[in-house]
Amino acid sequence: MEPNVTFEDAPSADSTWLKEVQDAAKEALEKEIKLTTAYLASRVFMSDRQFARKLKALAYLTPNAYILEVKLQKVPPPA
Repeated sequence: MEPNVTFEDAPSADSTWLKEVQDAAKEALEKEIKLTTAYLASRVFMSDRQFARKLKALAYLTPNAYILEVKLQKVPPPA
């Protein structure tokens, strides 16, 4: 009898990686750490270039565009 193992509910490695990047970006903003490509890449244990390639492939954004989006989301809307 074969074991019944399913991974449908498990998050994919890519979504887990993107969540780690998102958490690192939020933490940097909360702690007022300068948010840079190098900082995010180091938080997910990658070189700057490998980080840029993977982020562009998964989120369709360059690292600088991603950082800008994160910063803009933090800004409250005008009253």
